[in-house]
Amino acid sequence: MLYEFNDVSFQISGIGFDFANMLFFLHTQDARFTLRIYQAGTSIDKIRSEIHWLNALWNKAQIKTLSPVPGRDGEMIQSISPNDLPLRFATVYDWIPGETLHGLSTAEKTSELIRKLGTMAGRMHAVSETLELPNWFTRPRYDTDWITAKIEAALGSDTDTSAAELAKLTALSSRCSQFVAEHGEERDVFGLIHSDLEPHNIIISDGQPCPVDVMEFGFGYYLLDILTLSRHFSEDEQAIFFQGYQEIRPLPTNYRQQLALFEELRVL
Repeated sequence: MLYEFNDVSFQISGIGFDFANMLFFLHTQDARFTLRIYQAGTSIDKIRSEIHWLNALWNKAQIKTLSPVPGRDGEMIQSISPNDLPLRFATVYDWIPGETLHGLSTAEKTSELIRKLGTMAGRMHAVSETLELPNWFTRPRYDTDWITAKIEAALGSDTDTSAAELAKLTALSSRCSQFVAEHGEERDVFGLIHSDLEPHNIIISDGQPCPVDVMEFGFGYYLLDILTLSRHFSEDEQAIFFQGYQEIRPLPTNYRQQLALFEELRVL
């Protein structure tokens, strides 16, 4: 046994089960955990980077999130080779009790909770802005090359693209280039982001929002995280969310226009 668990039962995570990066729920007599088995060929440094960031979120900002559980040998990352198949890495995380933000009723999505979601995102980005990274740290980049690739894919995805649609995509490309030229990748605008901060990836536990499922996290514009979550809110809720965020760190004066730009990019 890689972990000091007794009488463990396994359960596939359910809807959305990813056969490349498999997620299981573990049940013992007195505790629950999640087990992630990574796709064969996944870099161990990529997984180490995931754990490094998760630990920083708690240690530096008290953001409750996935907490890695060491194996019997004290290591956070274990390796397995089932039935002589290619080696895979695995991690186990403590269970976070609660309900997803997506699963809450309208009445449960109070103004105070929306504000806390804003402060959570602000604290997350504040950590990213100052976090020192080891030389082995490696994660995907959602940068100018990623933006260009999305637009080029949209331009080439349909040979029947109308002249109006082509002009719209060309204008979007120009505006994105202008944004990147003006803001670059300075750490006050660009850094480690969750990258999939959807309501189903946030657990509300004891009234506190806890981001989970960080498989996609990497380097990107903080606005991407802000947009991903805030687009699910009403206009009044957005105002509360942005206020909560700015309790921690400022937003640019024209952040609404910048979010509109990234929304156009998102729907490609």
